[in-house]
Amino acid sequence: VHGAQVTPKELTHALMQAAEARGAQLRIGKVEGFEAKGGAVSGVLVDGEVVPAAKIVIAMGPWSGIAAEWLGLRLPMRGIWSTSVVYTHLECQATVKDPHALFCEEDSNGCHLEVYPRPNGEVYLCGIGGSKEMDADRLRTLAPTEVVADPSRVAAAHKSFSALTSIASQPPTLHQACMRPCTPDARPLMGLMPGYTNAYVAAGHNCWGILWGPVTGKCMAELITEGRSSIDLSPFQPGRCCTPMAGGRHNQGLPVGEQW
Repeated sequence: VHGAQVTPKELTHALMQAAEARGAQLRIGKVEGFEAKGGAVSGVLVDGEVVPAAKIVIAMGPWSGIAAEWLGLRLPMRGIWSTSVVYTHLECQATVKDPHALFCEEDSNGCHLEVYPRPNGEVYLCGIGGSKEMDADRLRTLAPTEVVADPSRVAAAHKSFSALTSIASQPPTLHQACMRPCTPDARPLMGLMPGYTNAYVAAGHNCWGILWGPVTGKCMAELITEGRSSIDLSPFQPGRCCTPMAGGRHNQGLPVGEQW
C-alpha cells in the first residue's frame, strides 16, 4: 500500500476487471424488482427483462432497504449525504514517500478536516461538515445521480484548507458527494435475508465500504458457494433488524450508526 487512502475508482475498476477476466459479466441497467416464490428468488427484473438468477446479493448501499421491500421485508437503512473535495498536488513525490493522513479538530468554518494524500497526486478531503440524514422515504425518491456536492460546504472546506497549505492556492479540481449506508446499530448487514434460501445482502458499511469491500466479497463468496464463511458473520446477520413488512417495525427514531 503506497497511500494513506485507496483511490475508490481505481480500486473498483481493477476489481471488476479481475472479475471479468475470471468469467463474471457486468450488466448496467435499472433493477426494478425480483421474481420470487416460496422463499426463493428465481429472477431479477432489469430494464423490464427478467434475468434468471440462482442466487442474488443485494449490495445497493442505503438503497438496499428498497430492494428488501421487493422481497416483502423491511430493512432499516439510513443514508448520510456527505460532501467531499479533491485537490491536485502536482509535486506529489513527498506524498508518495511519506503518505500520512491528517485529522483536524473542528474549526470556525464548521469543518473537521480529514486530509488524505493519494499516490496519484490527488489530495482527498472529507469531514467538511453539513452532512444530511436521509430516511427510507427520502431515499425512495432520490436517485443516486442526484447525490451531488453542497456548494456551501465546498467553499467552507476550501477556506479551511487554504489556511493550512499552499496546495489550496487553487480551487479543488473535483467536488462530489456520497450517501453513506448506515444501520440502526452501526454494524454492516451480511448474510441470508430472513425467510429466503438464496437471497443475500451485503450493505451498511458506512464510510468503510471501499476498504471492507474485498473482505466482504470474500466472505459472501464463501457463504454463497460453500455454505459458511471463514469469518464469523453472526454479528452481521440481517435477521437482527430485518422484519416482514406486514408486521415489522419501521425502526424510526433509532440513531444512525456512525460510532465506528
